Amino acid sequence: MSAELFDTTTDAFIGALPQFETDMNVLAAAMSLNATTDTSVSSVLIGTGAKSFTVSPGKSFWPGMWLVIADTAAPTTNAMFCQVTSYSGTALVVNSYAVQGGGTIASWQISQSAPAALGGLYAALAGATFTGDVQTPDYTTGGTGTAFTLTPTPAITAYTANQKFNAIFNAACGAAPTLAISGLGSPPNLVRQLLDGSYQNLASGDFPSGWQSPIKLVSASQALVMKLPATATGSGVVELATTAEVLAGTDTVRACTPASIAGSKSFGTAGYYKLPGGLILQWGSSTASGSADTAVTFPVAFPTQLLSITGQIIQNSSNIFAVFTSKGESVSGFSFNAMSTGGRNAYPVLWFAIGY
Repeated sequence: MSAELFDTTTDAFIGALPQFETDMNVLAAAMSLNATTDTSVSSVLIGTGAKSFTVSPGKSFWPGMWLVIADTAAPTTNAMFCQVTSYSGTALVVNSYAVQGGGTIASWQISQSAPAALGGLYAALAGATFTGDVQTPDYTTGGTGTAFTLTPTPAITAYTANQKFNAIFNAACGAAPTLAISGLGSPPNLVRQLLDGSYQNLASGDFPSGWQSPIKLVSASQALVMKLPATATGSGVVELATTAEVLAGTDTVRACTPASIAGSKSFGTAGYYKLPGGLILQWGSSTASGSADTAVTFPVAFPTQLLSITGQIIQNSSNIFAVFTSKGESVSGFSFNAMSTGGRNAYPVLWFAIGY
């Protein structure tokens, strides 16, 4: 090569270096991990569904890309596993398919995630059995109380044992209801599990409108509603009765506790005990007047009726015959006297009353 050609070639090479540097910087930015990582201070509640974040511009977030969006302070505790819906300027919109932890977070770290890293999520979306903290979205049913429908995303193509969904029922349970999923025919019956382990079709009124429960297919023909109000033969959720409900004695679905049974009483010289079903026992002591009737007011008034009053006279002599006599009985009290062979006497008296 001649000296002249060498000089010309060298000058051209040196002149092209600035553009080469610019092109390489663009390529490096596109390939950089920083293009798919970011932070955000958007205040967002952890949960499934659409989520919006304000992020940095110029990132390489593309629709369909999978991201892990985690709490900066506790990334292994609070996080969402999301797929990018759109990204423009500083606006990032994602669809959260699975979460761990909870709460409203205002400091996030965002990073790209390989789909394989969402193993538990894919199993859940496919309706298969999964473990851990990954949660499936809640789907509100359609249809009627005897023929519910469910439209999960993605859709299923066949009814298979161990498929699992979270449902919010749009109507109260009717008699022997079915659940058609993804528009498939021959829908399975909704069932409960009995205490002996067998399954039974749901009956009318087994859950109210708005009831939320996981649903698991135990076979192609039976879908187990995993959380139901308990019955005499089937396990389920039991609400505890209040003391007032226990005393009324009419509720058929709530459970009693020792505290609710014993919750309405007063022990003392004069006291009462209210029993389930409404019966009330009351007691007290008083001293009879030697000249007139003695009035007694019950510790609590009987709501409906006084059934019985008995009295026991306390006196020191075994040779005196004395009689307790009540009068003017009402739901709030009574009067009494203590008579002996010598007439009225100021005897101590223990009394006991029953009513409801």
